[in-house]
Amino acid sequence: MKKSGAILFGGIFLISFILLINQAQSQSSTKFFKAPKATIVTDPNFVPRGTWGGESDGKTIGSDGKPLGDHQIYANDSYYFLEFLTGGMAKLISEADRSQIDEIVLIMSAQDKAKRDKRIKMYEARWRKSLTKEKYYELAKLIARLKSAKFKYDAAEGYINYKEQIRLKDRIDLNQAPNPDGEKNRLQIKKAIAEMYKARKTILKKYPKIYAAGKQIQMSKMKAKIASMKFAVIKNDKAQMFIYQSFKRTPMLKGLAWANEGKVLEGAKQIFLAKGEKVQILKSKTVPGSFEGKKTNLKVNQIKIKSGKMAQHDGKALPEMTLTGWVLSKELVPSK
Repeated sequence: MKKSGAILFGGIFLISFILLINQAQSQSSTKFFKAPKATIVTDPNFVPRGTWGGESDGKTIGSDGKPLGDHQIYANDSYYFLEFLTGGMAKLISEADRSQIDEIVLIMSAQDKAKRDKRIKMYEARWRKSLTKEKYYELAKLIARLKSAKFKYDAAEGYINYKEQIRLKDRIDLNQAPNPDGEKNRLQIKKAIAEMYKARKTILKKYPKIYAAGKQIQMSKMKAKIASMKFAVIKNDKAQMFIYQSFKRTPMLKGLAWANEGKVLEGAKQIFLAKGEKVQILKSKTVPGSFEGKKTNLKVNQIKIKSGKMAQHDGKALPEMTLTGWVLSKELVPSK
């Protein structure tokens, strides 16, 4: 009895130990994940094509002014990685070869294996050649692998956002899953990020010249864009800015004409700016204005300003925020 009791106790202990290990492994699958470091969007000279509005810089800061999740930043980074690669291919690879690469990428991107195998057979029957013997097969396969990982990432991210009603998808915490379904999709995101990293690492190892060529082209454009940016400083206290999106069917034009005469048009709902605040000049133009029957041309600038010293038309102070609007050019002093 003593021997059998010891065996029974040992068995229970072993089962408990295995369960604890499994539980720890399960927990580790959703905890303490950190995405690889981005290499493109974190470059200060990199300027993305768009932003999400508000305080977003379109690359590392979300629309609420807070940093994006590391996985979101890396996914964005991978999007631009592909863009750099495409640019390098356009420079170093012939159009005919690029068309072939595109076709192979399409074949290899099929998520369903049966569909992918069918496409491969059709390709080989048409060209009477093994797909693996094509000149750029390896490159195309890596591109497909990276695109497929990005697709899986987006799908899982979208599903989590929909099911869990997360206000900002950038805020998905991969280390906190509310239920098994959330854990499953977070695991898919982690696998997708790992797959992106592996594909990118292999591309950089096997095709460094293609990527470097694309990066040089894109970053040269970015530097030129940054160099062309103009900045200014608000010249006078209570300069008036109008944040309407259009001059038509809004009081903006009339408000600017009044401001040109040193007056405030009530009802134009202007924002008052503080002297000395730095702004970015986005556009410059001349628009026709009129004050008390007298016609005049108004030189105006569209500006972007981030400030905590702005006030509404009713005098109420605004919290720190970023706004875009139009001001009279004479209210600005050029600055770098």
